[in-house]
Amino acid sequence: KHSPTLMITLDQYIQLASKIIHEQELVIGPLAYAQARKVVGLQVDEQGNITLNGNGNSVLTGLVGKYKELFCNKQKTVKNKISKLIE
Repeated sequence: KHSPTLMITLDQYIQLASKIIHEQELVIGPLAYAQARKVVGLQVDEQGNITLNGNGNSVLTGLVGKYKELFCNKQKTVKNKISKLIE
């Protein structure tokens, strides 16, 4: 028995990327767009319009990875600052 294959269109990938970026913008402001522009296969213009080139799944994985990397680094920085205050 095969599970049904979920087909996602390019427009749906763009909508998902847009939603992810917008949600991150609520937390980190314009930095959300700066991070998105670093993702291979994803172009975001100054108005926030998105163009996706390549595999949508890979682009979304890269986008989420950028934000995860950013927040992980921020968390380490905060922990280091707290450690220095406690010493």
